[in-house]
Amino acid sequence: MSDAPSAFRQVTRTARKVHKCCECSSPISPGDKYVYSSGIWEREPFGFKQCLICAEVSNAAAAITDDYDDKPTFSGLKDWFANQVCREFQGDEFVAVFARDMQVSPEKIWHVLGRDFFDE
Repeated sequence: MSDAPSAFRQVTRTARKVHKCCECSSPISPGDKYVYSSGIWEREPFGFKQCLICAEVSNAAAAITDDYDDKPTFSGLKDWFANQVCREFQGDEFVAVFARDMQVSPEKIWHVLGRDFFDE
């Protein structure tokens, strides 16, 4: 799914059953709000469920990226962050800079990444 979708829709829903966030793999429990994004990429329909935190971080990451091909993909947000890491720029400093640039709290970025992200 490298090209822009030919159709796209994003809505906030309330879960009626348990779902799993496509970014952090956390459960989305019945009654929880989540973001459902659907579209058609290369003539194929796809749908993605994100917890509210991951949806916020994903949209913020997309907003600071000018080139469409460099934006995070659905279920690829952690990989997008991994591509931004360098040996000298990681950990708390990395998260703090991205939190500032994306205007989200560092805790939300840690939610997406998981505390063991830099140990991998």
